[in-house]
Amino acid sequence: MSTLVGDWQPKKGRRKILDLHRAVVLTLFLLRHDNVQDVAGELFGCSQPTVSRVFRMIRPLLEQATAAVAAQAVQRARLGAVLLDGFVAPTGERTDRTDLFSGKHRLSGMNVQVIADLDGRLVDTGTPIGGARHDSVAFTASGLPERWAAHLADGGPGMLADKGYLGCEPRRRTASRPAVR
Repeated sequence: MSTLVGDWQPKKGRRKILDLHRAVVLTLFLLRHDNVQDVAGELFGCSQPTVSRVFRMIRPLLEQATAAVAAQAVQRARLGAVLLDGFVAPTGERTDRTDLFSGKHRLSGMNVQVIADLDGRLVDTGTPIGGARHDSVAFTASGLPERWAAHLADGGPGMLADKGYLGCEPRRRTASRPAVR
């Protein structure tokens, strides 16, 4: 577990090229945009190794600082209905994997199932499986049904999903019809 002890800039010796504020902004930039570190270095006026060092130092601190807020979001989501959907995260073609190509999306990737609260904030993700699998199969294999079983139970808060989950436990909702069992 990483911590910042003392001042960000050393009292003696070589000063860090980025002040603490820019180091945090750089880390957030990399987390948000998933750019390569060379590009981030060009944008922030430092080298790729500096970007790597700063990212490895600041990211655990951001995780610590936001852990309580994330836990509160999960607790709030456990009390009310949640949204379920999936997407294909591109991986490129892998010769040793035949289950990655999604004909629907016309790309190779992993099918990732996500749960969000009704405000659209990410709450949980399932274990990714090959992109060739349909959302309903990916949901069943993701581990989410076990973790969110209370939402799927009769009388539970509910889980809203699109028609891709027909035959699964989530309640479905269409444009013309409210959520039904």
